[in-house]
Amino acid sequence: GKLRGTPIWYDWMRFNQHRVNQWFTFLDSEIKKHDSSAKTHIKLMPWLWNTDIRDHGLDFESLLEITDIIGFDANSEYSNFRGKQDYETNYSFDWQSAAMSFDFFSSIQPQQLLWDSENHFFNNVKFQERNIDPDYVRAIYWLAATHGLAGSSTWLWGRNLDGSII
Repeated sequence: GKLRGTPIWYDWMRFNQHRVNQWFTFLDSEIKKHDSSAKTHIKLMPWLWNTDIRDHGLDFESLLEITDIIGFDANSEYSNFRGKQDYETNYSFDWQSAAMSFDFFSSIQPQQLLWDSENHFFNNVKFQERNIDPDYVRAIYWLAATHGLAGSSTWLWGRNLDGSII
């Protein structure tokens, strides 16, 4: 962490980005070698893009250009069991991660589908609502649709009928 912001840190991040890009280019070409009509995607995590931490070694622009479908792992919430969040001052739910990342991803590959292969609109690590507010569900999916979401696989926190965690 002491090297963050130095030339050595920048070189390390670019090295990691190059390595990750090579890996996913290899995977994409290997899949298409065996099935030329296959469509590939990478599950990018929007929070890695829209937070102020840029030390994860991912070059989102290049990764979006490698595959045929824009894949990601979006989230949203309207409550947080870890306390009050910044968005709650002005908004009824956290829209920023989804809206900003969808717009950014589409600006890189405007002709590709946006596919959320691990959608966390119903829960995530800090958002664990047992009875989801239907107004929130309509609002977040409407927001996602207006920003280009073509489909998603909803990720769910498994619970028993009595509400206890499985």
